[in-house]
Amino acid sequence: MKQFLLALGKALNISRIILLNVLFFGVLTLIIVASSQQDELETIDDEGVLRLSLNGLIVEQEIVSDEILAQLQNDGPQQILLFDVIDTIDRAASDDRVKGLILLPSGMSASFTSLDEIGQALSRFKETGKPIISTSQSYSQSAYYLASFADEIYIGDMGGVDLMGLASYRPYFGEFLERYGIDVHVFKVGTYKSAVEPFMGGAMSAPARENAEQWMGDLWGSFTKVVETNRHLEPGFINTWLDHYPETLSAHDGHFASMALELGLVDGIKTRTERLARLAEFADEEGDDPGVSWRNYRTQLQMENLFDASDSEQKIAVIVASGEIVDGSQPPGMIGGDSTAELIRRAREDNEVDALVLRVNSPGGSANASEVIREQIVATREAGIPVVISMGGLAASGGYWISTSADYIFANPQTITGSIGVFGIVPTFDRLAGEYSIYSDGVATTPMAGGFDPLNGISEPMARTIQLSIENIYKQFLEIVADGRNSTPEKINEIAQGRVWSGKRALELGLVDEFGTLDDAVNHAAALAEIEDYRTINITQPLTPAQQFFRDMKQNSSVETPAMTTTERLLGAFQQQLIQLNQLNDPRHVYLSCGGCPEQP
Repeated sequence: MKQFLLALGKALNISRIILLNVLFFGVLTLIIVASSQQDELETIDDEGVLRLSLNGLIVEQEIVSDEILAQLQNDGPQQILLFDVIDTIDRAASDDRVKGLILLPSGMSASFTSLDEIGQALSRFKETGKPIISTSQSYSQSAYYLASFADEIYIGDMGGVDLMGLASYRPYFGEFLERYGIDVHVFKVGTYKSAVEPFMGGAMSAPARENAEQWMGDLWGSFTKVVETNRHLEPGFINTWLDHYPETLSAHDGHFASMALELGLVDGIKTRTERLARLAEFADEEGDDPGVSWRNYRTQLQMENLFDASDSEQKIAVIVASGEIVDGSQPPGMIGGDSTAELIRRAREDNEVDALVLRVNSPGGSANASEVIREQIVATREAGIPVVISMGGLAASGGYWISTSADYIFANPQTITGSIGVFGIVPTFDRLAGEYSIYSDGVATTPMAGGFDPLNGISEPMARTIQLSIENIYKQFLEIVADGRNSTPEKINEIAQGRVWSGKRALELGLVDEFGTLDDAVNHAAALAEIEDYRTINITQPLTPAQQFFRDMKQNSSVETPAMTTTERLLGAFQQQLIQLNQLNDPRHVYLSCGGCPEQP
């Protein structure tokens, strides 16, 4: 019987592998056949227009998976690399063959920092004297931020401009957990460290509310200032309008589009046919998709520059660290302590690498994984290789821990950073299990050996041990920041306590050195290394063939991203909290994570 079961299991496993391979290569064949039937690549030859469609999720690092079936079932939004978009706009700005740009931001999602960096690229494009035109049936808040950089903005008659302001809400499970007998043991240092609050009570604490109002006010102030400047509106115009939104809309009989036109937010209301006609006129060509797709334009440039790559032996390495910080090796889209440390080690041991730029976009996570990464940054500097940090939309708590030992830190005014604080969280289910007459019993050689059992609670000695560990890590955090920022632990403590800061406040407080983009960070790294003739190289985890295939297939997809329903948003909020709880894998239950920070793509 045993031999039969083993043979049966082996046969089923072989069948599964064959089925997956047939499925994979079958889909691959269909894609190749479909691609072979497409028209040849559209290119810009002379006096052409670039079509920038940003329907998808703007990310700094693509999230990939090894699971073929998971990839086939993935109906999420298309991922668009931020740095590809910025590079394409900048190349088009200096390309004499490009005379203008069509911006189609509908269906886009991005962090405030990503929006600002794309907006800066659009400004550089306009400074060359080339016009930008934007059209959409309706504009979300993020889409309109980019549209405000255009010379002309058009919407549909049934559309509008959805400027509403910022809001930050989280579900709170404290009373729910209490009711159903689940105990969440929380340990923390930092008055403003709010990451654990959803598991402790039913509402936001007063310190967390005060902190959120401050950083959200900074972000919204920067947002409105840019839009008002771009559209030549009076300072404070947007807030005044939103304070009387229903009355203003009522004056236009509830018609959002005419309200937007009257307020000067758009330049015209047009039907879809009229919008396409205006784009065709702008591009001086016929068809429903005037202009050349930005992805095709990038392919064109890559083919033209195939043999023009720099042959310099001096390099600046760029590593993107985006996502939650988790112990071990993790796939792209998460920051694995071991896998990210390995990338930094590879850069350091490359004899041609003269400097390293680490792009950080993370709310933090495991304290152990954060330290593993920071140690590699310190080792890189000790090897005589300058390290420069470029902060993305979020570089807080563990994200700040891994940044603070670098030579120099760049941020964006709308970066969320700081959150210098520590917490621990240990759930136990002894009360819930007791309700169903399930108990845990046994023996242990010491009080510490049996100090934690999910079905038996947490002992007082173990609880004290975790709290002492939390306090020790916080002390280390203060010392690391003080050393990196030429300050003292006492002074850092005054601005720490888990408090979250906008990039604007972080610069004033000395937590970062300068505002700048990834390119600014690369240029500064070159200056620190005292090199002029160099090339940048991206050090990444290699993708498996399956990951590469599905990545390319997803990029070539033109399916429009559907808006989330109210139910999906509600379930997503609960799911996000559960995902974060599931990712808490620090061996000592100690975490450097930013609670209440905005989600980053």
